[in-house]
Amino acid sequence: MRAAPLPPDEAGRIEALLQAGVLDTLPEPVFDDVAALAGHICGTPIALVSLIDDHRQWFKARVGLEARETPRDLAFCAHAILEPGLTEIEDASSDERFSDNPLVTGVPGIRFYAGAPLIVRGGHALGTLCVIDRVPRRLGEAQRAALATLSRHVAAELDLRRQARALALEVAARQRAEAQLRERNETLKSFAYLVAHDLKAPLRGIFGYARELVGLHAAEMGERARHCADQIVAASRSLDSLLDDLLHYASVETETPAWSELDLAAIVDGVLGERRLAIEQLHAEVTKDVSPVRVFGWERGVRQVLSNLVDNALKYSQHSSPPRVHIAAVSLGEAVELRVSDNGIGFDMRHHEQIYGLFNRLVRASDFTGNGAGLAIVRSLLDKQGGRIWATAEPGKGATFVVEIPDHVEKSRMAAGAASTTRSESRAGAA
Repeated sequence: MRAAPLPPDEAGRIEALLQAGVLDTLPEPVFDDVAALAGHICGTPIALVSLIDDHRQWFKARVGLEARETPRDLAFCAHAILEPGLTEIEDASSDERFSDNPLVTGVPGIRFYAGAPLIVRGGHALGTLCVIDRVPRRLGEAQRAALATLSRHVAAELDLRRQARALALEVAARQRAEAQLRERNETLKSFAYLVAHDLKAPLRGIFGYARELVGLHAAEMGERARHCADQIVAASRSLDSLLDDLLHYASVETETPAWSELDLAAIVDGVLGERRLAIEQLHAEVTKDVSPVRVFGWERGVRQVLSNLVDNALKYSQHSSPPRVHIAAVSLGEAVELRVSDNGIGFDMRHHEQIYGLFNRLVRASDFTGNGAGLAIVRSLLDKQGGRIWATAEPGKGATFVVEIPDHVEKSRMAAGAASTTRSESRAGAA
């Protein structure tokens, strides 16, 4: 008896076999049916889907055989995987490779064997689809062709298992990475909130003392001292604004949206009314095209999103003659779309994703006030509502920010239903 040598691609072959994830699994119709069909077509009492690992052949499907596996050294299939096509042995008792094989001299008494390799992507033969008889025989051409066709079907199924497992592992790895990232983000946000909150009190003290020096003791100070005091006041204001933005950004994650029916036209009017003085000072032309849109949403979140976008539009168009801002709102059925356009400095679309990062700025701080937190807060608010934001822009030709907010009518109904149930239970308890 001669044991089959190892294939040249043995390491890759074993890896591909393990990737399929079928070793030592329960019987499955997709494999059992192919083995039964192969045995029927070839007229043999035994048919197997045999997989060759590093030390055995294991039968994923078997017809007419009790054993679930045999040592690899005894396996006919270990020889068959070395060939690109069908291996057919008419009488194993007269073949020097198998004549003294225990599977020939003992149970199950193999005489005839035909095996088609299961060749998966990458060219690896993981095993065979084989048929066995206890008497010598030969297959006809149609039977050989059918056996080869069925083996390709099994190989395709194994490839699907490999792909599915690879995808599942990738998804699991991504989910773990996302969970770790969320945990780190939550830690960072908590840390940022605590730091910002704890810095506010000493900052107020620094700001107060600096203003006192400038307001009450300016006459007693030299020019350099007054300059330093003015710089302290300016820096304190800037840091206070940055801390406010940081606190606001961190607090968004902990806030639970309250769903209610919104009148977008009223919200737009309210936001513009709050900025009437700034609009007049800039001599800005602000127009709107807001159809009568009512949507169930988070009022504070929508108002804050619109406020930040309008503030940005006014800020970055302030040097235009005149500054122009246009607000539009339209219903999309299951969502509402808000657009805020301006004729300001615009930006290069290559930096589109960058502008939504916390404290990311595309302009010099000396040119425009602010900390670069506004759009990060907008995106965070929209994430809480299941909405999204994108923009179109061109340097020197303004920008248009588009916001899509889902209509949360079902959530509103559920909230109303829960509230009604609570009231009914309360009345029943009182009774």
